[in-house]
Amino acid sequence: MIDILASLAVYRRVTSDSYCLAGNTKDYNDGNSMVKPFRFAWDGFPDVFIHASEETVKKHPAYLAAKTGDVESAAELVLETLDDQVVLSMLEHFGSGSESPILISVHAEEAIGVNAIPEIMADILSYSLEWEIERLVVQANVVNHTGASEFSRLARQAVFEGTIQPGNAYVIVDDFIGQGGTVANLRGHILAQGGNVIGQPR
Repeated sequence: MIDILASLAVYRRVTSDSYCLAGNTKDYNDGNSMVKPFRFAWDGFPDVFIHASEETVKKHPAYLAAKTGDVESAAELVLETLDDQVVLSMLEHFGSGSESPILISVHAEEAIGVNAIPEIMADILSYSLEWEIERLVVQANVVNHTGASEFSRLARQAVFEGTIQPGNAYVIVDDFIGQGGTVANLRGHILAQGGNVIGQPR
């Protein structure tokens, strides 16, 4: 476990100044932009693999720090709430090796900081399942959905940037599913470039 935490911490420090983390997002909802998220009809909702209840996660002592970008807190939270049986189910459901899907996490910058939970969850799942991670697709705007009303979530929708590998299957990783708008928009970004979404752990 120490090796995992160390590698995650190094990865976060190395990438903290890169395009894919905080400080480089644009406000696509500022009234001056016509950029809209991609949406596609659902041809059967993909399987969702739930590791822990929302109540359990939010009551964890590391939750707030993890939500605001602390890597070690996020790793502690994920390692203590990840369900081994659900991980095994993911492996049985999607397979391994060359046929395994690519993990893609929801990179969300909020007013309180960059939510580290999805990215660290994807890292740990990748380590456990030996699946590839897509690291260059990021949320390009700040939407502040945490604690927001239904109207605010609809008015300020997540827009994503980054190249998808056409023909590949993706599993979206996020910490929670609320109204599902962010997941739907990331799915749209993937489908618009020829990828396919086959599941989502949270």
